[in-house]
Amino acid sequence: RTVSRLALNQGPLPERKKVMTRATRNLTADEQGELEQSLSSVKDSQLRRALAALGTSIIASDG
Repeated sequence: RTVSRLALNQGPLPERKKVMTRATRNLTADEQGELEQSLSSVKDSQLRRALAALGTSIIASDG
């Protein structure tokens, strides 16, 4: 079967719903120290920064 009719409707896209984000808390000095200690063996600085950001997010969200 073939397409007999194709309609293109132009106009504004519908607004996206805003995603609610959780407020995160700051890490305590102990938590920050533990995180830095656990990442001290990671040689690649870019990877270490990414892992630190991930770890901070997880710890701060009480995950």
